Amino acid sequence: MSAKVGDREASFRAALITYFPMGIAVLSLITSIFSSYLSLRSLEFFESSLGRTEYLHTCKEIIADYFDVKFLTTQVSEAGAEAGGRSRPARPRCSTRPMR
Repeated sequence: MSAKVGDREASFRAALITYFPMGIAVLSLITSIFSSYLSLRSLEFFESSLGRTEYLHTCKEIIADYFDVKFLTTQVSEAGAEAGGRSRPARPRCSTRPMR
């Protein structure tokens, strides 16, 4: 009976010595795959964030340019009105007639 226990213990140690490093290698591989997945997700997040930031900068530039042009056209219009004898630019007036 003690020979069987010794054989069992020896076969268990042999299996442990064989499969334990394989288990560690599999866990290492899983960890590596998960790490690359997280890296890819963070890269996608940064790329989309950069795209949104550029979009917002573009919108801000368009809005700023719009108001610059509006300001300049108002100045030119006022200068033209003063040169033409009027004190302020003519603005379209709303009709007070009721709609039919």
